Amino acid sequence: MLFARLLRKVVQKGQLTVIGADGSARSFGDGTGPTIVIRLHQSRLHRDLFFDPELRMGEAYMDGHLTVEEGSLYDFVDLIMSNLATVRAPWAMRFYRGFDHAFRVFQQYNPAARARANAAHHYDLSGRLYHLFLDADRQYSCAYFTSANVNYPHVSLYAPIACHIAAGATLLMFELWRQPQKA
Repeated sequence: MLFARLLRKVVQKGQLTVIGADGSARSFGDGTGPTIVIRLHQSRLHRDLFFDPELRMGEAYMDGHLTVEEGSLYDFVDLIMSNLATVRAPWAMRFYRGFDHAFRVFQQYNPAARARANAAHHYDLSGRLYHLFLDADRQYSCAYFTSANVNYPHVSLYAPIACHIAAGATLLMFELWRQPQKA
């Protein structure tokens, strides 16, 4: 189990027990403090957590592939972080960080043409979609109403008062905001 190699070097104080996907249990630390027990539900997590624990730990927890069976998630994170503060990161973590940092420039390469294509893919959506939630003028607005008795088709008539604030236009205040809506 690759992850065990990492934990053997990191967890020096406290007590962490890891139950693998095959049901085998391994304990790490000096046995002081509360016992934290985690379970890995997939065998590939041993490799993933070994090479990129900073990312894969959170993903595995959120996906339900890593569960905390004794103690809490906070206790587990506290145990790992307090131990990481006192030991040098293992070579695998240092290697992965260096490799990731060196190739980040390629991962984040986004020239103007690609940026344009990404923006078009994200924003060039069908007018039918916008019709579902925008008003007749294709304006998106939000408002706070103190009463549930609001005539919703007419709400968008009052929203444009906030549209030109960023441009420095004069803001008109409508008394209609303060008057109760008639049903």
